[in-house]
Amino acid sequence: MIARAHDRLTILSDRKLRALGVATERRRARFEAVGDRFRRTPYRLSERIDLCRERLEALAARAERCHRQRLAAERSRLEAAGKLLQSLSYKSVLQRGFALVRDEEGRPLRSAAGVAPGSGLSVEFGDETRLEAIVAPGAATTDPNAKPRRRKSSSPRQGDLF
Repeated sequence: MIARAHDRLTILSDRKLRALGVATERRRARFEAVGDRFRRTPYRLSERIDLCRERLEALAARAERCHRQRLAAERSRLEAAGKLLQSLSYKSVLQRGFALVRDEEGRPLRSAAGVAPGSGLSVEFGDETRLEAIVAPGAATTDPNAKPRRRKSSSPRQGDLF
């Protein structure tokens, strides 16, 4: 019985040594595979970093072009809006030969009706000059409901159709 137990112990010991050798060999193979990956990784990482850097530089160049184009488009929109604003300004009307007349409080006057003799006026011209004026006491005021009078033609060549 002791001999059998001794034989059995010997067999189990041999099996254990072989299993330990196989397990060690497998772990060594896995360890070497991981080691190979780590030895190659710096190369792969540097290549990947270089590739990402190139992509980033290309994207930065595209973003810069896009930004410049967007600024140019916005600048042209702003210039167009500025020109429209300038054409709609009352100052462009003054440049065509009209004048802006304001009362003593600075409000624009739309008609001569209601302007009292002796009141002060400010007249602004297209060249941005201003004149201060006082309405003469004998100045005629027009009736806002009156129809404008027709001028008679001074040209004798103008014929009459009626």
